[in-house]
Amino acid sequence: MKKNMIGLITVGVCICFIIAIAINFPTSNEPKPDAKAVQNLFIFTLANYHPEPQERLNYIIDTLSLPFLCAILYYSLSRLFSRLKLNKFGKLYWFLALEAVVISIVYLYILAFASRLGFDYLSANLLSQNPILALALSASLLLALIYFQAGKKGTAILEKKVLDPFSLVLGMALIILVSIATVFNEADPFVPGGHFLAYFDSVVQVFLGKTLLVDMAPQYGLYALLLKPLFKVIGLSVLNFTLVMAGLKALAYLSIFLLLRRATLSKLIAFIGFGTIIFFTCTLGVVSIGTDPFFQYDPHRLVFPAVFIFLLWLYITERKPALHKILYWCISLVCAISVLWNSDSGLVVMLTWLIYGVYDELLSFRSQKIGAAILKCFKHLAVVIGCTAMVLALFALYTYITSGQWPNLANMALYTQFFYFYGFFMLPMRPIHAWNILALAYVIGLLLSTSFLLDRNGYTIAHVSRDPKDQSFYKITFGLSVLGIGLFNYFVGRSHDYNLLPVSWAALILMTLFMDRLYNELVRILQTRHLKWTGKALLFFRHIDKVFFFLLLFLFFSSSAWSILPNLSSYLTVPRTRLTTASEGMPSSLNLQIRFIESTAQEKDPVFILSDYAPELSLYSQHARPLAIQGFGELVLQAEIRKINDFLSNPPQNAKIYWTPAFSSIDPRTFSNLVQVSSSEDGSLILFESKGR
Repeated sequence: MKKNMIGLITVGVCICFIIAIAINFPTSNEPKPDAKAVQNLFIFTLANYHPEPQERLNYIIDTLSLPFLCAILYYSLSRLFSRLKLNKFGKLYWFLALEAVVISIVYLYILAFASRLGFDYLSANLLSQNPILALALSASLLLALIYFQAGKKGTAILEKKVLDPFSLVLGMALIILVSIATVFNEADPFVPGGHFLAYFDSVVQVFLGKTLLVDMAPQYGLYALLLKPLFKVIGLSVLNFTLVMAGLKALAYLSIFLLLRRATLSKLIAFIGFGTIIFFTCTLGVVSIGTDPFFQYDPHRLVFPAVFIFLLWLYITERKPALHKILYWCISLVCAISVLWNSDSGLVVMLTWLIYGVYDELLSFRSQKIGAAILKCFKHLAVVIGCTAMVLALFALYTYITSGQWPNLANMALYTQFFYFYGFFMLPMRPIHAWNILALAYVIGLLLSTSFLLDRNGYTIAHVSRDPKDQSFYKITFGLSVLGIGLFNYFVGRSHDYNLLPVSWAALILMTLFMDRLYNELVRILQTRHLKWTGKALLFFRHIDKVFFFLLLFLFFSSSAWSILPNLSSYLTVPRTRLTTASEGMPSSLNLQIRFIESTAQEKDPVFILSDYAPELSLYSQHARPLAIQGFGELVLQAEIRKINDFLSNPPQNAKIYWTPAFSSIDPRTFSNLVQVSSSEDGSLILFESKGR
């Protein structure tokens, strides 16, 4: 009871701390962007720039303070309560528990009301669409869970032989569904769209020989270089590219699914948790898999964090020293490579591994000499930083050998600096919003893991479980909390509802682990007390906070998992349609344009293609872009527009400029020094050359 009371007080104080920081550093009066600098640097109007230094300051203060605040509060309250008799605090515990329940109900009511103001992803849940059906289905799952938990021989065999394999098959089916749904070819209407254009372009240019951080500084990292060897083997096309993306998505979600199955005692709860993650991140109506596939997050910013957290679980639970060491070095290398792949998520992964290593060493701080513990922490830091430095050095050396120039590594974060400093397309965070639930999950995760750290080192009088599975829970909880808080930064900058969904997976895993643990704690309470039914009911009432939060989590997660079913037929239509389209081959109009370029341009001619299909036309005609600029989907800088205008005003000898009339990114008036030479058969692509030729 004391520990539960300490937890309730600590969480309440942390929430008050977050509110106090928000009040002291209000975001309502964010500064206006530097108009002159924006106009000189960027091509978009001033209205698109909204710097948010106060909001970012709030996030940084909360992130750095909460772990220490949880530890200090837990330690202080544990020391205080250890000197006082428990019966004096019985009424206080009841008050705190009931207060937590009432506040949660009130907040959920407010959030449900606020969902009518635009939180479509909450109202899309079956619990909102059809409450009676959601309650009935959730109750049936809960009864099944209780039935299989009974421990009878027949039910145990049924669970092991039927339920577990069935949930595994269903989970794999969901992974296949969300993966193949983004497989398509040039005929897909999203190919010329801004998202795909921005992400695919650098892959094409690198494949054709361009050098990253020399010829171009891509916004999303150096993923194109890491994928290049694979595409040299299988060939690069839109279809092959999306197949690789599907494979990376499958790897990411498989890592999450396996983590849930291994880290929970109930495979049914693991499947419910995974179904909820799929619902919110993939199949939700407002960001359905049928909409524009946003590869920039899924799989780009998802795959390395997901693989990392699964490897971390294997590392935590591995008991063989040799395999434990191999996993340590594998994780360190994965973290280093993730920084190259995408610096935003990669740095979060690397820092999580750094912080976890220190946390792991501090768990046995009191059982070894202080000097030895500190030395081990520094050794871990040296290994992770050394691996990252080695990977960056190898990349720099490779770049110099292949291009004759050293890469400008500072440009890896160039666009991140631009966007966050000037507030490019930033949106403020609303105070009452679903992100509050994610933040609460991370606060609870930090509290549980820091309290375990203090208990383990004997700073409190709390009992410390020696069960390896129990200890693994606290360790993975810490890793997920740190990782999730870091990934949450993606939403902090551009706080659009759609940006919250992709970053929610770490918090949803945490809440699944909490739900599993609460359920098993309640089962143990019943199994260890030989009381009549009424006595058991009263016993459960003494744990009203645990019962309430378990039922709340179970209702939310099970109704979310069930929410996939009503629209399953439409979800299945998406991959079927896309795979059918992909099998039909390239559109005839695009084929005509490719043949036109091949027939009018020589191999060594500078070929500049002004089209929404520029990456595909460059790829299939084997002509890399002659300018050191970003792809058209990533053009935001005035300097790059000036390079384009200079090229069009004074093109080099034998230059061929191909233009699609529907292309709107370049003003045709810049063609004043060019002359139209010919066009493709259908007139969809026009060739221009210099007037002086």
